[in-house]
Amino acid sequence: MKTISERVAWGAAWLDDKYPGWVDRIDLAALEMSDCNACILGQVYTGLVPEAERNQLLAQAISDVTSGYPDSEQWAAEYLQEVREGKMGGYQVLTDVHQLIADGTVHGFAAVSDGEDGEDTEYQLLLDEWTRVILSRRLAAQY
Repeated sequence: MKTISERVAWGAAWLDDKYPGWVDRIDLAALEMSDCNACILGQVYTGLVPEAERNQLLAQAISDVTSGYPDSEQWAAEYLQEVREGKMGGYQVLTDVHQLIADGTVHGFAAVSDGEDGEDTEYQLLLDEWTRVILSRRLAAQY
């Protein structure tokens, strides 16, 4: 397994390719790597993903949900509301659209460690590294 800094570098390069300008859209005060809405991907999704991608994902999700599950219509309505409010987790969205590796760990988007304490520690290390990368890029852009 690569180091955290290598994983984050890979994730940043992937974001550079898919969503140029992502680094300026991240709210570092709200960044929380263990929260699907406040992590890097959650913030990228709510701020940068084009409407066409959101619509594609929404149509796919509604199609999956309305295929016979109990309460599928209610779930689809709730899902639509979450998308409209920007509350849908970016991790799921970007993995579904771009076929990003399912666990997200190789891109520094998720923790690898098993167990609650290990994950908490690794999420903090990921937060620290993403913060460092974002701040260094923002500072470099000023000069």
